[in-house]
Amino acid sequence: MALKAWAAFAGVVGLALAIAVLALRPPSPASANAPAEQFSAARAFADVAAIAQRPHPIRSPEQARVRDYLFGRMVSLGLAPRLRPAASDQGGLFNLLGVLPGADRASPAVLLMAHFDSVPAGPGAADDGAGVAAVLEAARALQASGPRGRDVMVLLTDGEEPGLYGAKAFFSGDPLRGHVGVVINLEARGNRGRAVMFETHRQGGAMVGFLTRAGALSGASSLMPDLYRRLPNDTDLTEALTRGYPGINFAFFNGFDAYHRPSDTPGNLDPGSLQSIGAQVLAAARALATAPALPGRAPDQVYADILGGPILHYPAAAGWLVLGLAVVLIGMAAWRELATKQTGIAGIAAGVGAVLGLVIVLAMALIGDGMLRGRLAGPHLAPFLRHAGEALTGAALLAAGLATLWLWSAQKALRPASLSLGGLKVLALFAILLQLAAPLDAFMLAWPLLLAAAAAAHHAGSARPSPITAPFVLVALAQLFYWAGLFYALAGQESPAVLAPFAAVATVLLLPLAPRLGRPGAFGGAALAVLGLALSLVAMRP
Repeated sequence: MALKAWAAFAGVVGLALAIAVLALRPPSPASANAPAEQFSAARAFADVAAIAQRPHPIRSPEQARVRDYLFGRMVSLGLAPRLRPAASDQGGLFNLLGVLPGADRASPAVLLMAHFDSVPAGPGAADDGAGVAAVLEAARALQASGPRGRDVMVLLTDGEEPGLYGAKAFFSGDPLRGHVGVVINLEARGNRGRAVMFETHRQGGAMVGFLTRAGALSGASSLMPDLYRRLPNDTDLTEALTRGYPGINFAFFNGFDAYHRPSDTPGNLDPGSLQSIGAQVLAAARALATAPALPGRAPDQVYADILGGPILHYPAAAGWLVLGLAVVLIGMAAWRELATKQTGIAGIAAGVGAVLGLVIVLAMALIGDGMLRGRLAGPHLAPFLRHAGEALTGAALLAAGLATLWLWSAQKALRPASLSLGGLKVLALFAILLQLAAPLDAFMLAWPLLLAAAAAAHHAGSARPSPITAPFVLVALAQLFYWAGLFYALAGQESPAVLAPFAAVATVLLLPLAPRLGRPGAFGGAALAVLGLALSLVAMRP
C-alpha cells in the first residue's frame, strides 16, 4: 500500500511538472515557406540578423546603418516610411514611421511599435531587434492578408534605451500622433521563453475581452500588468499610456543573462520566442485593424491563460464568488471530518499553525538562497544570472526538501485531516486578503483553492483520498507550476523568494495525496534540500 501511495504521489507531481514545462515552451518557429498571411519567425529572423550585427547605440555609425537598412525594408513593404525628428540630451534622433493604408483612412489607426537602438554593451538581437523584426513581418503578413478597415501604422523608435526619447517625441509632439487609436509595443528582457502580454492601459477590460474573443492571446494574466505598474520599469509604451492612449505590451523574459549584454546576439536568440511574440502581435493587430470599432474603456478584469491556452476572464468582483464557493466547500469538508472524528477543532487549529510555519520556513530559505548567491556574485549581476535553469532547479529542490522535512515533522504530531484542513484554511485566508488588497491578482490563490476545496469536500470523512482527488490536484498543480515558471522568468532570476508562495501552495495541494513519511522520508528531504542549495551555488560558476 505504501508503494502504491508513493507511486501515485510521484506520478501526480511528475506529470504536473511535465505539463507545465511543455506549456512554458514557445511554439515551433514557422518556416520561410509558411503561408504569406501567417507570421514566420524564419522570415523575420533575416531582419534580426541584419539589425544585430554589432551594438548600435544612439548616434553611432552602426545605428545609422541599421536605420538605413530599416528604411529600405519599410519601402519594400509598401509602408512609405518617413524620418521623424526626435530630440534628446545627446543630440538629434530620428524615428521611422510608415503606414499600411486601410479602407477608412479617417478611422483611428493601430500602431505597431518597437525600438531600433541597442545598448552599447550588446548587439540587441532580442532587445529590441526581435521586436522590430516581428513588427516588419507582421506588417508584411497584414499586407498579404487583404484589405483592412483602418490604417496600421509602424513606428520604429530611436533612443529608447537611454531615455525613451523617440516615444516621447512622437506622443508629445508629432502631428501624426492624433491618428493613433491603439498602440501595440514589443519588448524583450532576455533572449528566450514564451512571449506574454505583460502590460495594458488602465480600464482595459474591454480590450482584454476583445483580444480574448479574437484568440489573439496565448500568454497573459491580470497579475502581470498589476505587478508591472508597481515596478520602476518603463518601455516606450509608458509614453503612450501617460498621454492617454490605450495600448498593450508584449515581451519574453527568459534568458535574462543575455539582457543588455554582449551575448544578445542572433545566434543566441530562440526563434520560438520570436514566433511566440510575432504570432500574438499579428493576431492582435489583425483583429483590431478589421474591427468596426476599437474597444472602449471598461473596468479592468481578472484574466489568466490556462497553461498557455484559453484565457479565462471575469469581473474582479466575481472573485468573491469563487472564494465564497471555496469557503463553503471547505466548511463542508470540515463538518464531515469533525463528524467522523478524523480530526477535532484543536487539530485543525494546530494544522493552521503548522502550515503558517511552513510558509515562514520556505520564505526564509529562499530569501537566504538569494542573499547567499548575491553575496557570491558581488556588485555585478551577471554571475547571479548565469545558468538560470540550474538556479531554478536548485531553488525548487531546496523548497521541495524543506517541505518534505516539514511534512515528516508535522505527520508525527497531526492527523492527515488536520493538516489538510489547516492548509486549506491558511490558503483561504491569504486568498481573501489578496482579494481585498489586489482583486486582479487573487486568482492565483483562488483557483487552486477552489480545486483543492472541491476535492476535500468529496473525500472528507474517509481515511483515503477519493478517485477525483488526484485529477483535481494534478490540474491545480500543473497550473501552479506554470505560473511559477512565468514569474520566475519575470522576477525570480534576481529574487528566488518569489517561488516561496508557489512552493507553499503546492505543498498544501499535495497534502491529501502525501504518503506517510518515516525516517527515510526525512533523510530524503534533507538530501533534496542540500542538493538544491548545492545546485544553486554551482549555478554561480563562470
